[in-house]
Amino acid sequence: MSKNLENLLIEKRQEFDKNSEFHIEKRDEWISRIEALINQIENWLKPLSTKGHFQISRQNLEISEETYGKYKALSLVIGFFNGQAIKIIPKGLGVIGVNGRVDVEMGGRQVMIVGMPDGNTWEFAERDGRQINRFPFNRENFEDLISVFVSEF
Repeated sequence: MSKNLENLLIEKRQEFDKNSEFHIEKRDEWISRIEALINQIENWLKPLSTKGHFQISRQNLEISEETYGKYKALSLVIGFFNGQAIKIIPKGLGVIGVNGRVDVEMGGRQVMIVGMPDGNTWEFAERDGRQINRFPFNRENFEDLISVFVSEF
């Protein structure tokens, strides 16, 4: 074996290991951001869920991404009295143009919660044909989404 080949293999292995550590850190940060998002949504909904208007349940979901591997992330289900549900499902960190994506599935409607580049804030995004409309992620807009969903029961 030539020393050049061995040196190349050592260099590439070190590069791979360094990238792997970086991706593991980003993935773990993403998992923490999802948990904080779920906690925030639960806090918004807690007054209504304690009155029995719906049930909130957490579930662990396995996600597999090429860059970040397989990992478990928290998801949330808001179950209503008539069997309808809103599901808040993390889709992944490796999404082009955003810093992570979480889907809000409400029957036939799907709204995305997308992470902003700063890694600390979120926005709602919804497809309208070929266009994506973005609007602030806040309690009022989230409650508006739930109200539209419930009005269609």
